Amino acid sequence: MNNVGLAEKIGTDDASPYDDILAVGSSYKYYYWVRAVSTNYTGAFSDYAYGTIADSSVIDLTNGKAVTGIFGAIGSMRTYRILVPDNAQKVLEVIASGGTGDCDINVSIGQTGSRRYSIRSSTNENIQYESPVQGYYYINIYAKTAYSGVTLLARYTSAVPATPTNLAASKGTFADRVVLTWTASACATSYDVYRAMKTGTNCT
Repeated sequence: MNNVGLAEKIGTDDASPYDDILAVGSSYKYYYWVRAVSTNYTGAFSDYAYGTIADSSVIDLTNGKAVTGIFGAIGSMRTYRILVPDNAQKVLEVIASGGTGDCDINVSIGQTGSRRYSIRSSTNENIQYESPVQGYYYINIYAKTAYSGVTLLARYTSAVPATPTNLAASKGTFADRVVLTWTASACATSYDVYRAMKTGTNCT
């Protein structure tokens, strides 16, 4: 992940270049930083550089079709992409779910565009774009720990989100609030909540 605060030190060298030796045939993709050190002082971090080994294939996704059984070693990154075919789509949703371990996802429009991140302490991640523009969206799965059994789903739709169902409201449970719950609507990016005063004497 492009966050030096999450990076780990991998070595020290007297001068450039430095070789980060990785397993042949793996899917490692990393962000790197360097900082200079003297006898008494440590300098600031450099700008980041993004590096991969030769086998850095990108896997194409089909709209609405999940990829299952995804796994990765700690520090590894797998890259997928999905093509939004036009500017008429209402929502693009990227979901990682299931499995064990801890992985994060980030999504960008094109490989060098700005990124959106989903960072949780699990394998359950979700990123959404409202009115996505046409083009390829690149999805990186980064392994904060080793993980396995993850499912990745990317889907876009030009339809209006479905009406939420199973709306329920707490009654007398809390002194300072009423808690509402409902079943999520596919590809909804948010929910507008409305309220009206109940009138009359027969309140139940």
